[in-house]
Formats: sequence, C-alpha cells, structure tokens
Amino acid sequence: MALCSYSENQNVYIDVPNINQQAINLVENYQMQCVFECVRMYSVREPNVDWKNIFGVTSLELG
Repeated sequence: MALCSYSENQNVYIDVPNINQQAINLVENYQMQCVFECVRMYSVREPNVDWKNIFGVTSLELG
C-alpha cells in the first residue's frame, strides 16, 4: 500500500490473488475496487506456492 504514496494521485493497479482472503480483505479495507481481472495459466501444472504470503502480483499481462 506504500506505493500509493508515490502515485501522485494516479491510479494504482494491483493483481490480488483471489485465493488469498487476507489479501482481499486488505484491499477492501482501503476501499479499493475491482476494475479488471487477470487469469493465471500454467503450461504443465500449478506451481507449489504458499499463496497466503502473496498479497499482490507486480507484473501484469506478460506474454
């Protein structure tokens, strides 16, 4: 959320993993709203990731 202090009143977009309820609660607490959604696709299988520690993805729409 510290990024917002550098945004100079510009929009800040965060891709919040929808399987991390704590991350969703955090952005809702700051009254942020959903304006788009990203889809995660894996070529073989979903990676073994502990999603409870990931609150936002920093790179969007690679590829």
